[in-house]
Amino acid sequence: MKTSLKPVVVSLLFVAVLGVAAGPAHSTTEATRVSDLGGGKIVAMLPWNGGLWLGVEDGQHGEIWFSDGTAAGTVQVKELPETTVQDHWMTIGGVTEAGNGLIFDYLEVYDFFGWPNLAASSIWLSDGTDAGTAMLPISENTYTSYVGKLGNITYFGTSDYSFDVHNFWRSDGTLGGTYVLKPDLHANGGRELDNVMYFYGAPSSGTRPSLWRTDGTAEGTYTLQPGGGSCYSLVEMGGILYFVNGFPGGRLFRSDGTVEATYTLQPGGGTCDGFLVMENVLYFPGETNTGVPGLFRSDGTVSGTYRIAEISPERFYTGESVVLGDTAIFDVVVSGSHSLWRTDGTSEGTIRLMYGYAQFLTVFGGAVYFLADETGGTGLWKTDGTTAGTGFVFDADLWGDINMVAIDGQLLFWCQLPAGADLYTSDGTAAGTVLVDTPWQAEKQLRSQNAEVTAAGTVPVKNLPPPPISEIWS
Repeated sequence: MKTSLKPVVVSLLFVAVLGVAAGPAHSTTEATRVSDLGGGKIVAMLPWNGGLWLGVEDGQHGEIWFSDGTAAGTVQVKELPETTVQDHWMTIGGVTEAGNGLIFDYLEVYDFFGWPNLAASSIWLSDGTDAGTAMLPISENTYTSYVGKLGNITYFGTSDYSFDVHNFWRSDGTLGGTYVLKPDLHANGGRELDNVMYFYGAPSSGTRPSLWRTDGTAEGTYTLQPGGGSCYSLVEMGGILYFVNGFPGGRLFRSDGTVEATYTLQPGGGTCDGFLVMENVLYFPGETNTGVPGLFRSDGTVSGTYRIAEISPERFYTGESVVLGDTAIFDVVVSGSHSLWRTDGTSEGTIRLMYGYAQFLTVFGGAVYFLADETGGTGLWKTDGTTAGTGFVFDADLWGDINMVAIDGQLLFWCQLPAGADLYTSDGTAAGTVLVDTPWQAEKQLRSQNAEVTAAGTVPVKNLPPPPISEIWS
């Protein structure tokens, strides 16, 4: 079946953008159809020009639509070429703003044991009109990866799926202003600082990425580690760049954007495995020069880089993280097991809040909300940064593809079901958490079946295939 989990997520986000009415606990609010999009499936979406730019998959070809949230303002912009292979279909991805236009990938895919597999691809530009939507002439068999922006210019990498060829591009959103800035360079992770973009790049496949910079010119695009090394987890703090050099378990480095002032903050040894930033201090999991693991902090100086807490007697990593006031809340992974922690930068202020995998940490209403599957409840949780203030909010089935965002004074979270998806809106309380009714009849039938089999004491049904997503709703 020509479908995936991602179309469900983006189409539900469209519901979120247009607004969802709140209601009593466990109630259902009905959605209203805006457009059927000609029977196609939403596969890409980006807020743009006061509305939504939509990539739609319609059987053998793709379509570009634009919607202002009304039926009259939802129109087809462009019908893209068809595939000539019967078992293949065309889809759209990698949508990125560039200048006054958009860049996107147009992909030909086929089913490979239940997963989409790439057969061909090309890069397109769009200014939101039929005439202004066209393929880059030299982009056949390539697809994009976003790197960063400097002003009105977007930088991206391209990969040739057949020959593993990578190039570094710049674009102002026009055909004439989109070209290769640096050939044979695989680029990722851009960060802007003083009108220069820094990123990690590898000049050929199979080599470790090092720290690079560009000012938008070919001569101003070069590495800051000419002697070698590698660069991961690039962040900016207080006008200085910080990154991990070495793989695996590299050391913490800093750079002001010059080769001379790029050096390590762990000259005596030790490791750094990614970091988070809070109040001009870096926090990161790592090891001392004698191999003792722990949580470290750094103010950007050698003397101000040191271990503050153990967390685990064995090596650990951090996942998602957010900052709530003067406290950082983060996911810790030890031997594949997750737990939620907090730190205020001190040893005594670094404590475990709960066991389990906390996903989609979202600051909302003076607390951090997240989705978790725990013995204390599966669904929506919250924490104020204390163990007493960490608890279960609302029960929801988190089976499949889930996500959560905060939009317009409400939390929206969803999960993928075999016959559709559940979308909830929440004010952060159990009473204010409401199921938004899915517009798909197949899921309503599944709910009815589940109610019947649950009453009979058997296992709920979860084997219906997801339906095509052919409509946008508000």
